[in-house]
Amino acid sequence: MSILENDDFIGEVKLNVSDTYGNATLSEAINITEKDVLVNLFQYTDLYTNFIADLTATTPQIPQTAKYTELLNGTTYEDDCERTIVYDGLKRMLKLFTFDKYLEDNPTYNTNTGQVESTHENGKQISTSKLIAVRTNRVNEAIALYRQAIKFIYDNRDTYLSADEQGVWSPVIYGQQGRHIKTSSPFNKYYKDREFPTYK
Repeated sequence: MSILENDDFIGEVKLNVSDTYGNATLSEAINITEKDVLVNLFQYTDLYTNFIADLTATTPQIPQTAKYTELLNGTTYEDDCERTIVYDGLKRMLKLFTFDKYLEDNPTYNTNTGQVESTHENGKQISTSKLIAVRTNRVNEAIALYRQAIKFIYDNRDTYLSADEQGVWSPVIYGQQGRHIKTSSPFNKYYKDREFPTYK
């Protein structure tokens, strides 16, 4: 599965991966993160299987059905209280989580002479504390989008979940504000033992 491409990592998730090694490791981070995050997000339901089956075979893989396109790319809808909600979609969340995983796995660069840190003629390498701050901000944004996706799926449960699954996808499980509290959630799985500050 590869919903994202290396070229997606620009702007707030810009990564300089111009060499073969960098591109290969980013592709690996994309594949690992996409599967881990989506399996955890869609847990206890057939949504993961159905969503993956709907993707095209070519890279980047894109949904073929309108409801899965909205799930991935976002949409505007009315929730159960008839409030207009802007849903951002899964794609930015996946980019933010992948950005963090790539930086976690690649603090140094591999060359034919071994592991080295990058240097720049017109600047200096970012400090560890600043890098952690950037990663923490991106992860917090990803978590907010993860919770937003939970709310979107629940608000549109007739579209995405079977009748049996709707009882499992309950606000009681996820919290009144759509907060995922399962210990198997990706942000607990990836970050609970990390040096990051407590998330907001």
